[in-house]
Amino acid sequence: AATFSERMSDISRQLIKDVYGGQSLVDSLLNRDLRDYLDKGRNINGKLEASAFMPLKRFGDHKSNMLFEAVADYKNSKSDRFNRFKINYGNDMSHYDMASQYFKGHPDHDIRAGLSARFAQYIKGSNHIDFKYGYEYVEARRTSLLYMLDRIDGFDASQAPLGYLPSMTQYAPCIDGSQSYYSMFKEHKNVFTPRYIGVLTISQTSFLNVDCSVPVELSHRTYDYYKQPSGDVTKLSPFAALPGFVGNMYLSLNPKGGWGIRSTLNMQASPRKANMHDMIDLYDDTNPLNIRLGNPDLKNAYVVNMSLNTTFSKKGVRRTHRVQASYRNLINEFARGYIYNPETGVRTFRTYNVNGNWDVNGLYEFFAPFGKYNKFDVNVSTSGTYRNSIDLVGSSAIDAFAIPPRRRVNTLTIGEAVKFNWTTGKNRLSADADVRVNRYTSP
Repeated sequence: AATFSERMSDISRQLIKDVYGGQSLVDSLLNRDLRDYLDKGRNINGKLEASAFMPLKRFGDHKSNMLFEAVADYKNSKSDRFNRFKINYGNDMSHYDMASQYFKGHPDHDIRAGLSARFAQYIKGSNHIDFKYGYEYVEARRTSLLYMLDRIDGFDASQAPLGYLPSMTQYAPCIDGSQSYYSMFKEHKNVFTPRYIGVLTISQTSFLNVDCSVPVELSHRTYDYYKQPSGDVTKLSPFAALPGFVGNMYLSLNPKGGWGIRSTLNMQASPRKANMHDMIDLYDDTNPLNIRLGNPDLKNAYVVNMSLNTTFSKKGVRRTHRVQASYRNLINEFARGYIYNPETGVRTFRTYNVNGNWDVNGLYEFFAPFGKYNKFDVNVSTSGTYRNSIDLVGSSAIDAFAIPPRRRVNTLTIGEAVKFNWTTGKNRLSADADVRVNRYTSP
């Protein structure tokens, strides 16, 4: 579930039950991946980068330049994976069926090659505009051939050592044609990025720095999915125009004899493209307790971030105050929901687009020395986070393909941290403590 996807130390059965309600949903959130596995393989990587800087003809006080960059990298990988699942165990874990699998994950390779050119024109002083164009080609081939070792006549896979593979003439006829495939992904990406960087002088000791860019990505992706050994093919070929925005403002005010202010404002909107394998209309039951479905209706997502960081300080005084605030909103975020069957213990997953995942963060920090000769100092910080998460978790013994109900979970976290330091000569002694309180609610 989205809410508990991060590592947290205070999650308990009772907490999950209070938030989600119902014993079946509590059971569904527990680890259902009952298997022994062995994964072995190797990777070969290579990368080449080059760049060239070219100053251009100067026009009066205005200078300009160009920067060219190129990159190419290649990865070849080989993977052999063995799974031994315990299935159909019910409530009595001493009785179960066994499923033994061998995945042949080769040949696989990744290729990436890119070229970019940037033109920069200085207007006055450090103020300049630049235009950047970048082209990137990406190719990824994946192979996943599944052989069911427990179907080989005269071979007891449950008694053989994990990772033992009989001769190819024995296991080759036991290929699972419904779950074996190879795929080829290709992408041609063009990115146009105009950018402005300017410095405004307010006084001899104060200035404002502005840095804004508007990248526009034109992407054409293709995905060919070949079932093996039948050769049935599914092809996807979407085109996307994805604008973005990156803006930074840095303000430095240093009045004589007063408190100085240094403030940074950051705003960013970045696109995220859907995984094309998740967009295939597939039914993946290679993990018998965690079935995965495709969703051809997936759309691209956006991440919007805004943050403000301000520090107050005074010349000749070591005391400082810092205030920080941030906001993040995930638009059309990818969320993997599931329907849980309490009679079989099977979860059926599917990826969806959801809105409503957002969070806000705040922080206040204070630092000050004290005592004779300022040998002591204290650092105190107070922080708070409010997170609104959308979970897609449902329970049904009838319809595993149903859309799971939306459930909103709010997480409030309050933290307080204190640190003391004592310094004398080359010696230093520190003591610190922090308290963090989490509160989960499901309206």
